[in-house]
Amino acid sequence: MTVVKMRDVAAHAGVSVSTVSKILSGSAASSQIPAHTIERVRLSASQLGYIPNAVARSLRTQRTREIGVVLGMETYPEPAALTLDGAFLLGLIDAATVCHLPGVVVYPREANGVIANISRYLDGRIDGLLVRSSTPHQEEQLLRLLAESPLPVVAIWTQDVPTTVGYVDVDHFTGARQAVKYLLELGHRRIAYVEPAPVFEHPHFLARYRGYQQALLDEQIQPRPEWHVIGVEREKIEALLNAPEPITAIFTPNDITAGEVATLLYSMRLHIPTDISLVGFDDIANAHLIAGGLTTVHQPIQEISMQAMRNLTALIAGGSAEESRTVLAPRLVIRNSCAPPIVL
Repeated sequence: MTVVKMRDVAAHAGVSVSTVSKILSGSAASSQIPAHTIERVRLSASQLGYIPNAVARSLRTQRTREIGVVLGMETYPEPAALTLDGAFLLGLIDAATVCHLPGVVVYPREANGVIANISRYLDGRIDGLLVRSSTPHQEEQLLRLLAESPLPVVAIWTQDVPTTVGYVDVDHFTGARQAVKYLLELGHRRIAYVEPAPVFEHPHFLARYRGYQQALLDEQIQPRPEWHVIGVEREKIEALLNAPEPITAIFTPNDITAGEVATLLYSMRLHIPTDISLVGFDDIANAHLIAGGLTTVHQPIQEISMQAMRNLTALIAGGSAEESRTVLAPRLVIRNSCAPPIVL
């Protein structure tokens, strides 16, 4: 089998070897090359079956152009973690393709949540690392250790990072506030906040609870302690519905909990949204199947993935951490789980 070399691609495309090198390596200098030339070189490389020598390239540039990602699936309710992490990983693969990166190296969470050392991230295999936040205390330790290394790092779904680390997060407070505001606009005045048990003390959930509270306060409604329910249990939901002033809507900080609430309400022969309205957060893949179509706050997973890749590649290129920090706006997706209340 004949090995196709860069000079063969250059001859086929009618350009210099240095031009081929700039285009196929994705270097910053390639931005100065006309688009039609770039297309011609890539077409020639494809037709000839040219395969870049990644080892030789990494020796020359001291870069592998591969990105690492640490996923976490432990403390977030497992189905949601798998859904969000799966969507996030698919988004990263798409982002790597758009950025002409050869691959994404996935690092599983360390056993028992113990961070013995960070050497596995510093063996030269990757140029930068994305850390998906799921367990705040563990990520805080990991990010602190990584911040002392030369490896560029961007955290996902957290803003609590060392000064040298970038991040991409979503405005959870505003998303929750927007969701509850929608219920208020429909006429609801007694809205419960039902979260999973045990309490998931992630900054995201705390921000979503504060957003729920603020939306009520915006309308001069004082959130009542009994409206804050921990755990989807029949007796707790019945207490809310049988109170002298029963609730007419429920907001949950994630869609998995919303699904559990919907199942419980159906078992009590209650109908959504006729008897009670329901709103979630995340807009997971099957949210349209929950409660006949769950109204929920959409997290832009694809945009998070792409922005994380952009921020990390900017850090790798020498950019500052402050310029590699982004907070994205969520949006409310209105489906079929909300209606004006029957009881005012």
